[in-house]
Amino acid sequence: MRLGDFVAYLGGPRRERVLSVTGLEFSDTRLSNLVQTPRIVRKLSWVENLWPGESARERPSVQKFCLMGAKDSYSDFHIDCGGTSAWYHVLRGEQIFYLARPSAANLALFEAWSSSRNQPELFFG
Repeated sequence: MRLGDFVAYLGGPRRERVLSVTGLEFSDTRLSNLVQTPRIVRKLSWVENLWPGESARERPSVQKFCLMGAKDSYSDFHIDCGGTSAWYHVLRGEQIFYLARPSAANLALFEAWSSSRNQPELFFG
């Protein structure tokens, strides 16, 4: 689906399916010039401030990532990638977050859930 089609879907009067955009990374596009990361996000970003210059691992390119969703859409439980910081702007409606303490026990449970074959049918909460 093209971005313009998704925008038309969001503004449409009736939706047969609930859709969301979960993978629009635009750091290296012309759109990036139109979006400035909030100062607090830049200040707290591990990637921006702490990524070693001589790291054996490539610096994550996920700096500006757009998620968009219609009413009743959701993102499943996940851990954001690469130590990137996130900020949200809710245009209409609300976004509810469920956070879990990153304890060893919780991370082990999450790892087991996320790697299970029937993960899409199981509610992690």
